[in-house]
Amino acid sequence: MRNFIGFATDPGKKFFLTILVLAIISICFLGIFNRDPWLPDEPRVAAIALEMSHSGNIVVPMLSGEPFIEKPPLYFAMAAGLVHTLGPIVGNTGAIRFTSTLFALATLLVFFLLAQRLGGRAFAFPALMILGTMAGFVENFHWIRVDPALTFFITAAIWSFSETYLAKRPWFLIGAGFFSAGAFLAKGFIGPVLIFIPWVALFFLWLKETRKQTEKKNFYLFPHLSAFLVFAAIAGVWIAALKITGGEKLWHEWFWVNHVGRLTGTATVQGHIHPHKPLYYLSPAIKYTLPWTPLVLIWIVSIFRQLRQPKSISQENILLFVWGLGSIILLSITATKRSMYLYPILPVFALMGAMALQKGVKRWFDYYTNFWTIISIIGLGLLTISPLASLFLKSLLPAPALNVISTFGWQNIIAGICFIIAILIFRKRQNLNVVLQFTAIITMLYITILTGPVVAVDQLRSLRAETQKFVTHIDPQQRARVAGWNFHSIITANFYYYFNWKVPQIRNHQRLQAILEHKDPEFDSIILCNVKSLSDLIKVPYQILARGNPQHSHKKYKRVIWIKGLPEITNSSRRK
Repeated sequence: MRNFIGFATDPGKKFFLTILVLAIISICFLGIFNRDPWLPDEPRVAAIALEMSHSGNIVVPMLSGEPFIEKPPLYFAMAAGLVHTLGPIVGNTGAIRFTSTLFALATLLVFFLLAQRLGGRAFAFPALMILGTMAGFVENFHWIRVDPALTFFITAAIWSFSETYLAKRPWFLIGAGFFSAGAFLAKGFIGPVLIFIPWVALFFLWLKETRKQTEKKNFYLFPHLSAFLVFAAIAGVWIAALKITGGEKLWHEWFWVNHVGRLTGTATVQGHIHPHKPLYYLSPAIKYTLPWTPLVLIWIVSIFRQLRQPKSISQENILLFVWGLGSIILLSITATKRSMYLYPILPVFALMGAMALQKGVKRWFDYYTNFWTIISIIGLGLLTISPLASLFLKSLLPAPALNVISTFGWQNIIAGICFIIAILIFRKRQNLNVVLQFTAIITMLYITILTGPVVAVDQLRSLRAETQKFVTHIDPQQRARVAGWNFHSIITANFYYYFNWKVPQIRNHQRLQAILEHKDPEFDSIILCNVKSLSDLIKVPYQILARGNPQHSHKKYKRVIWIKGLPEITNSSRRK
């Protein structure tokens, strides 16, 4: 780390370091106000947050008037508050997504403090740069999901525990209890469990160090008890409110279906069940730690070599080993698996990469960074001249995306500026620390992507246009008499988010038949979704009023169909 320390203390180059950190922070603000909610999770989370802002009910998350309690309400409640304060200025989607931005900034802050506690400021800065430019971090904190909140609270709790046990500051345990409760309110029991793993390492390292100091152990007793009471009080208030407000049935769904069921694999209705794939997270881990993956791998190899002589392993490396390996094992043995479940442990990967840098940068790392740098500069150049490059992509890109990249605008100016900066940095690479040089160029690439290509991608992934195209077929005065059948949560979310329309769901075949025969007192038409065969479901003549694809599915049965029973057939059947 000598090169980095020298870089950070040089007056002129210290200014460059400051600008680079600010540029990394700026990434968190880009690409959050200029796109709609994307599949698979954003429409649902955004709709829940919007409904919470309308209803004021912060205990039970609701989706189109029905409880949706896969997750506790913390993220939704914060997003609902931002809808009220920022929504009129930046729009509902931007306000809700800004929730993730706030958690991104908070995560970077507590992560820097954690890294500083583990290795000092000279260690904390490269660790911050690695985390802030990891592909998984940039992706996760630009999504409307509860995982940004979970990542922050887990990182903050581990930082509090490190202050407690490494810096001998016992009253930080109260903060650890508070942040652990926040992790629970963000995503349920998985939050405290993921915190428990590194806590075990820190606690036993502390016990080993103070095994002969009985008075100090007794001094920690009350802070430990206080931490538990803080956690129990905060988490318990919501659990009690859920049972009182939602009743036993809702509690059963939240605890047994969404927690126990996901762990054991019995909640197949929720999807993402992969019970026999122990190496499921190998590929996502490589993807999300890019472009710093080699450093993480170097640390892993070195730690397994050190295991031959356990006494040579530092406390910091023991913590990272238990934290990283324990978390991966936990996620791998659970039946429910998704790539994004890795997001809360990205901080430990960043710390591993920074630890690998402490031993010095090998020559091969220069070649590796130069390769990425050249690829990034080429990409920046192409994005700068995207209107010209689009002439060669007419047959490859859909028209909506092509229209965006073929129009010269401010995004091309930003790309050009980033391209020039990257060229200048690359030319001066002999005078710069390799980590800072590499981080700066990767940051330029992220800034360009989030201000330009993201808008083009939004033209393909936004569900707004398809939803509006379908719903506008239905006169607003008719909507009160339209029911839904077998809706996917995304369809339900789209109708509510864009039209404030709570489509009542019909689940009884007899009532479906009655609606199509005009015998139902409440509804006279129905929107069908996820129906593979209309002939098997419907036994009376009907007419199709409209078709749509509000969730951009290539599967025809996942599209929506608005149907109504034929009046003349219905009248003749009545005469009989």
